[in-house]
Amino acid sequence: MRLKAFSSSFVILVVLVCVCLNPVSTFGQPKEGRLTATDFPSIQTALDEAGKRGGGEVFIPAGVYEVERTLKVPSHVTLRGEGAATVLRAKASIGENPYPNNRVLSNADVESGNTGIVIKDLVVDGGLLGEYHKMGIYGISFSIEGVIVRRCSGEGILVAYGRGNVVVERCVVEENNHGINVHHIDGEVLVRDNVCKRNGVNQPQHGGIGIFVEAVHHISILGNVCTDNAWAGIVWMGGADEARGVPYPSGDCLIANNLCLRNGSQGGIFINGTYSQTGRFLVSGNVCKENGRDGIWAFRAKDGVIASNLCVSNNKPSGKEGSLEEWQRTASGIRLVDCENVVVTGNRCLDSREPKWQVFGICVEGRSKGNLVAHNLASGNRVAGVRVAEGNTARDNVE
Repeated sequence: MRLKAFSSSFVILVVLVCVCLNPVSTFGQPKEGRLTATDFPSIQTALDEAGKRGGGEVFIPAGVYEVERTLKVPSHVTLRGEGAATVLRAKASIGENPYPNNRVLSNADVESGNTGIVIKDLVVDGGLLGEYHKMGIYGISFSIEGVIVRRCSGEGILVAYGRGNVVVERCVVEENNHGINVHHIDGEVLVRDNVCKRNGVNQPQHGGIGIFVEAVHHISILGNVCTDNAWAGIVWMGGADEARGVPYPSGDCLIANNLCLRNGSQGGIFINGTYSQTGRFLVSGNVCKENGRDGIWAFRAKDGVIASNLCVSNNKPSGKEGSLEEWQRTASGIRLVDCENVVVTGNRCLDSREPKWQVFGICVEGRSKGNLVAHNLASGNRVAGVRVAEGNTARDNVE
C-alpha cells in the first residue's frame, strides 16, 4: 500500500487487516520509506505479539492506514504513532459491523476488560462510519493521550465499565456524535487539556456533547476547550438502569478552568441529577460564553460549590428572528433547578450584547432549597441580576 506521505484572575484520548501495513513495535526499529506486507507483520500481529510477551509498545510510523476491522489492543500495551502524521482511516466495512466490532480501536477483551493500555499520538478518522453509534476509540480503563479523533457517528472516545484509573488528555475530538464519553468507571478519572469541538453537528438528533461523564465518582475535568458542540460543552450526571430500577449515583467532581463557548441547547456546563443522586462538586474558574442555554446550570444536584466563574452572554436565541424558545425563558449565566445546599459565590455573570440574551445573571428556581447565592457580580442582564426562589438565600450580590 502506498502511504501518503485563562486568565489567572479566575479560580479556573486496526485489526488493520490491510496486511500491507508495516507496523513497527519495540521488537524492531521504524523503517524508512514505503512499508509493505513483506517488511513486517500487520499491526494486529504486532499487538498480539506484544500481548503474548506481557506488554510493550507498538509504534506506527507516519502514513495513512486503511482500517478494515477493529484493531484490538491487549493489556499492558502502548499503541503509539507519530502524532498528526499517523492516520488510521476507517473503511466503510467498520460502519457495517455489529457490536463489538463497530469501532476503529478497542481493548482486546471487551467483556472482562484489559489493564495498562495506552493509546497516544495518532489520528483516528472515522469518515462518519456509517450508521449512528460507530465509535472511534472504545476502551475499559484506558489512558488516551495526544490523539485526534474525528468524524465518528458514535462517540469519538468512549471509556466505560472498567476498574482502575482513566486518563484522557491533550486530545482533539471533533465532529463525532459525542466527543469524550466516560461512564461507569470504578476508579479515578482525569479529563484534561482536550479540545472538543463541533460534536453532534452532523447528527444533532443523536447527540452533541463535548465531554459527557455519567455514573462516575472521583473525576477531574480540567482545562478543556469545548466549542460549537450541538448540545452542551460539558455534562456530568448520575445514571440509572431504568429497566431494573437501579441507580448509579455520581459524586466528588471537580470541573475547573474550562472554556465552553457557543455550545447548543443544553448550555456550557450541565450538572444533571435527573436519574440518580448527583452531588459533592466544585465548579470553579470556568469561562462560559454565548452558549444556547445557561452558562452553568444544575438540575436536582446537591452539596456543591459554584465559584469564581465567568458567564457572559449565554442563552443564545435559537428561535426565529432571534426570539427565545419556551425553555429559554429563565436561562441565565448560572441557574439552579430543584437543587439543594449549593453555594454560588464569587461569580461574574453579565451580558455584554445588545439586545441582551442572558435573562438573569443567577437564577434559583423550582423546588430548590437551602442554596446560598452570595458575593456575585451579576449586573447587565436582560431582566435582573439575581432571582432566588423562596427557601434559598441571596445576599451581598451586586446587580
